[in-house]
Amino acid sequence: GKGGRAGLRERTGEGAGETRARGRAGAALRTRHRPGGPGLAPVLALGLALAASAAPAARADSLALLVENDVFTAASTDRNFTNGLKATYSWTVGSTPGRARALGRRLFGDPDARIFASLSLGQSIFTPADIEAEERLPDQHPYAGWLYLGGALTADRTSHADILSLEVGIVGPSALGEEVQSGFHELINGVDPKGWDNQLKDEPGFLVSYDRIWRARQLFGANTERRLFGLDLDLTPSVGLSLGTISTEARAGAAFRAGSDVDGDFGPPRVRPSPAAASVLEPSEAFRWYVFAGAYGRAVAYSVFLDGNAFRDSPVELERRPLVGELQGGLVLEWQRIALSYTMVLRTEEFETQEDEHQFGAISLTVGF
Repeated sequence: GKGGRAGLRERTGEGAGETRARGRAGAALRTRHRPGGPGLAPVLALGLALAASAAPAARADSLALLVENDVFTAASTDRNFTNGLKATYSWTVGSTPGRARALGRRLFGDPDARIFASLSLGQSIFTPADIEAEERLPDQHPYAGWLYLGGALTADRTSHADILSLEVGIVGPSALGEEVQSGFHELINGVDPKGWDNQLKDEPGFLVSYDRIWRARQLFGANTERRLFGLDLDLTPSVGLSLGTISTEARAGAAFRAGSDVDGDFGPPRVRPSPAAASVLEPSEAFRWYVFAGAYGRAVAYSVFLDGNAFRDSPVELERRPLVGELQGGLVLEWQRIALSYTMVLRTEEFETQEDEHQFGAISLTVGF
C-alpha cells in the first residue's frame, strides 16, 4: 500500500524528514514503457524470474523495453508512423550520478528537487500507405528512419514533475529503417516494402524537449473520505514544448485514470511526439493496476518527416496540418519488479492528403534491478 511505500523509503535512507515533508505526494515516480512483439515473451519470463527471486526494494534502477506499432490494433495497418522501438535505462534518485543531480538542480532552479536520470536508445520508422510501390508517392507519407540516443533529467516535486530531454541521432538510410522493416517483414512473411530508395536523405538531427506533468489530483481515494466502487480516480494534466531539426511543436493534454494506487506515477510514457512521462520503478509487494484514457493536442510548426530534410534538398510536397489531436487508452499492471502496459492510440490526420486518422498500439515492459 501507499503507507508501506513511504516506510520503505525511510528504512532505505531516503531521509525520514524528507519523507514526512513530502508525504504521499513525494513518492518516487514509477515507470511505464513498452517492449517489442517477438521479444516480449522471453523478456517477460526473465523479468518474472527476477521478481520471484528477490524481495521488493524501495526503489530500483530499471530497464524498460518499448515498442509502438500499428500491428497492435484491430486495424493492423502499415503506414505513416509504423514502428517505434526504445530501450531506456533509468536510475533512481539515490543512484543517479551526483554530477547529473547537481546539473538537474541548476537547470530546474530547485536545490530541493528530487532528480533522477535516464538514457535511451531508440528508432522510429515512417512509410507511405502503399509500400509495394517502387516510385515516390507525393501524396503519401515519405519513407524515413530516425535512429537516436537520448538522455533525460526529471525533477520530482510535491505538486508536479519537470522533464528535460535531449535526443541526438541521424535521419536517413543510416538510421537503418529499411533494414529493420524489411527484415521483420521477411521474418513474418509479410509484404516486402519496395520504395525505400525514396526515403529522406542522411543528415544529423536533434530534439530538445521540456514537459511538465502535474501530480495526480485525486478525485476519490485514500486522501479523501470517499471511494468510487473501491477505486482511486485521478486526472494528470501536462504541457510540453519541443525544438530542434526533428520537430518544433507545443502540446497539452490530460489523462484520466481509475484503479488501485493511481497517484503513485504519471502514467505510461511514449515515443515522441507523444507526451512524455517520468520514469523510475518503485517495486511493491502489492499487485497494482489501473486503466486510463487521455486526450492531447499538438501545434506543429515543423516536422522533418513531413516537411523534408532540414539541411538537404528532398522531394517532399506534403501540406502538413498545423494542429494534430490524439486519443489514447490502456491498462497498466505492476507487481514487485515488473511493470507492463498496453496503450491504444488514435491520432488525427497529420497532412492534408492523409486518407484518415491513424491507429497504433504501444506495449512496454519494465524490469527493476
